[in-house]
Amino acid sequence: MRQCSKPCNGSLLFWQRDDTVPPSFHEKQPVELRQLKSFLMVAEMENFHHAAEKLSVVPSALSRQIKDLEEELRIALFDRVRGRLRLSVAGSIYREHVQALLNGLDQAGQAARNGAGQQAATLTIAFFSIPVAQKQILDFVRGFREMYPKVTLTLVPMTATLILQALKNGTIDGAFLPNPPENAFEEIKLRSWELRLAVPASHPLATMQEVKLQDLRREPMIWPSRSVSPYFDDQLMKACAAKGLRPNIVHELPSTELRLSYVVAGLGVAFVISTRVADEGIKLIRLADLDLEVSMHFLWRKTHCSSMLQNFMAGFSRDSAF
Repeated sequence: MRQCSKPCNGSLLFWQRDDTVPPSFHEKQPVELRQLKSFLMVAEMENFHHAAEKLSVVPSALSRQIKDLEEELRIALFDRVRGRLRLSVAGSIYREHVQALLNGLDQAGQAARNGAGQQAATLTIAFFSIPVAQKQILDFVRGFREMYPKVTLTLVPMTATLILQALKNGTIDGAFLPNPPENAFEEIKLRSWELRLAVPASHPLATMQEVKLQDLRREPMIWPSRSVSPYFDDQLMKACAAKGLRPNIVHELPSTELRLSYVVAGLGVAFVISTRVADEGIKLIRLADLDLEVSMHFLWRKTHCSSMLQNFMAGFSRDSAF
């Protein structure tokens, strides 16, 4: 008997079942935890190559994991839309349940540790990594560990979306996050940086000390991936619209380094943090009328603020980096 499943992009997944084969042959293989984590990363990045970089695996191996998962589930988790990956309807539903499952596993581990008497000496802090703030965050954490050597502190890199989900679910105690949505959680603004325009050194704008946003109307823009931080994307789009600029976005890339490499290649211009040291072949230009800065905040839930988390945050006033 032949069966099929039709995902929303119209492609078909087929499998063959022969009733003469013993039932054990058709038993589903258990889904592995690594497959679920890989699925979440691909869903977040919407690109096998970018997700593979985050997971430190080769893209072909990651693609194989997702294919195996789809075969085990007998559903299409992703659709391809204009060369990009998008979650199918079934994939979106599956993602919600997988995220809840992994959060539950984290909570189970924390509960077990609490039962062992470690609840008074554990902190889980997430951070959204931007190059200009990464060293300050790591130095701050090292100083805290030196002051509280018996505290088990876990530092977890996450995207902006996952940080807000984890705070809401209570799976982390606090987080370093740039440009968070307003009034989402309790927060402290730690420091901020201006944005600059990165252009190739041979670009006509490279001779200027500053530009206005309307000067960029015809420029191809290399934009931060929305999936990395939807909230910052909204803020940047709003700031551009306020000055009459509708960005001509030709590439969306997840990291500053990758965006700068595209600028060097002459593929467009990009917004970067002002303290970024320009690579050879790049000129950083002041943006005269961009009313937006990149600001690092620390977020936490008011109802989940332990005494140890308060000790952690007290260090912000002592640390000159913040």
